[in-house]
Amino acid sequence: MRPIILLILFLAITCLKGQDRQVTIITGKSVAETIKLSASAEKLLFIYFHADWVQPCQWMKTQTFTNPGLIQFFNENALVLELNIENRIGNLEKENFNVKSLPTMMLFDANGNQLFRLDEAMEAKKLLSLLKTWNVKENKRPSAGNVTDGGSNSSLGHLTRPGLIPEDKTAFRVKEKADYDIVIRQFNQYEMALHYAQQFQQRVDKKVYVLQIDLSKELKQYQIRIGNFSSQQEATAYLPQLRILGINGEIIKL
Repeated sequence: MRPIILLILFLAITCLKGQDRQVTIITGKSVAETIKLSASAEKLLFIYFHADWVQPCQWMKTQTFTNPGLIQFFNENALVLELNIENRIGNLEKENFNVKSLPTMMLFDANGNQLFRLDEAMEAKKLLSLLKTWNVKENKRPSAGNVTDGGSNSSLGHLTRPGLIPEDKTAFRVKEKADYDIVIRQFNQYEMALHYAQQFQQRVDKKVYVLQIDLSKELKQYQIRIGNFSSQQEATAYLPQLRILGINGEIIKL
């Protein structure tokens, strides 16, 4: 009788382990649709841009996304949206998010605010460590208002609303002529973007502003940009100062 009980226990454990042998992937949906799903599920949203013919993408498929610890993290804490740029939706979102290289990975909170962006392949242990940094309740709670940077998890909810939210949404736009900007963060809510810009302006010596991007009729993106760089070399030279603050900026030609 005892061997039979042990066999049943072994089979039960094997089945439970088998449930986490692969990541549950979402395909065929847009970013906007999946953001709504992540809010309902109170989970993070991880987005993975790829193509079958790109060797680093194949490497991540066989080496990174097969890691048991990473699989468990995704299945417990995040929705994973896979976007193949050779498909209609994937190609459209590639343009929306200005994806220039593959793989590109992004992490969003439950409110659709971008927490980080990676334009490179990454091994499982390093990616898992980065994901765990942002795996806090505030980032998985809808309308939490968490707009922290990589060095802190503190909310900006203490900032006073009057005076921070101008009626004219062009109030934070750069007026001076410039050739290059650095994009440091994206938000789906204007107020949250402006709150972040207000606080981040105190940490850098360049102009910080908010730029509205219309991704679709329903979805708008508010980019936090550092402006007034006269050349790509000048913008590139500024990136190390941002990395000290835990920010990976993207240089944009105007």
